[in-house]
Amino acid sequence: MKKIEAIISPSKLEDVRESLLKVGIHGMTVTEVRDFGRQEAHTEVYRGTEYKVEYLLKVRVETVVPQHLAHKAISIMMKKGQTGKTKSDSILVSNVNDVSQVYLNEQGESV
Repeated sequence: MKKIEAIISPSKLEDVRESLLKVGIHGMTVTEVRDFGRQEAHTEVYRGTEYKVEYLLKVRVETVVPQHLAHKAISIMMKKGQTGKTKSDSILVSNVNDVSQVYLNEQGESV
């Protein structure tokens, strides 16, 4: 199994979620995060005060999928999560040895 974590723009979350659902990937965790990457800082004005923005608001989408769905999930996250505006969006993939579903008292890839 693979754990896939994507850092994407909040505006792309629904596109990613809907596309993952279409291929049978139902479970995911979404966390609001602040990203500091290769994007350049910019200046904004709020109530007449100028300030520097170095962190961008993003969401982290995490899902664990069977090996045979990993490439499909990565492809969807890359295509549907892309805005073309920032250089900091990323996808991380790691191996998962086991999964347990506490409320079902089940373990393994069938969870």
